Amino acid sequence: MKNGFKKCPFEYTLYIKEGDQGKFLMAFLYIVDLIFTGNSTSMYDEFKRTLMCEFEMTDMSLLHFFLEIEVKQQEDSIFISQRSMQMIF
Repeated sequence: MKNGFKKCPFEYTLYIKEGDQGKFLMAFLYIVDLIFTGNSTSMYDEFKRTLMCEFEMTDMSLLHFFLEIEVKQQEDSIFISQRSMQMIF
């Protein structure tokens, strides 16, 4: 909140930060996992730097799976699926 995020009144795990000219950043917090995305690379990079200075964290790069949701990211699109997943050990 001290970095300009506002808590979404409809989803308690979602925080939103609005920037200039329609730019935004969304952060989803679930227990110890944090996912953030938006339409501004500069806001994304600034938020990531702020977090890494304040907390010990690991940047796991692009999202692939979260809460049994599969995410496939391509240059021009993002595909989200909840198909049945098999765990491989």
